[in-house]
Amino acid sequence: MTDISLPAINETRALGATTKLTDFRSIARMGYIAILVSFGGFGLWAATAPLDSAAVASATVAVTSDKKPIQHLEGGIVQ
Repeated sequence: MTDISLPAINETRALGATTKLTDFRSIARMGYIAILVSFGGFGLWAATAPLDSAAVASATVAVTSDKKPIQHLEGGIVQ
């Protein structure tokens, strides 16, 4: 087997090669900030939005019949 060694990043930069490193920390940070701003903005709006009116009505609940036992058509346990 042959041992292949790649140059280190500092050596590559020292040689004058232009390499673009993919550092996802800044992208992840921007995503986290966008999520925080979105949820924070919604939470702020939900906390300060005025509720001018609501649907208020009076009602009564009437039961039409007594409790009835439930039984499976083919027998067994109803789950």
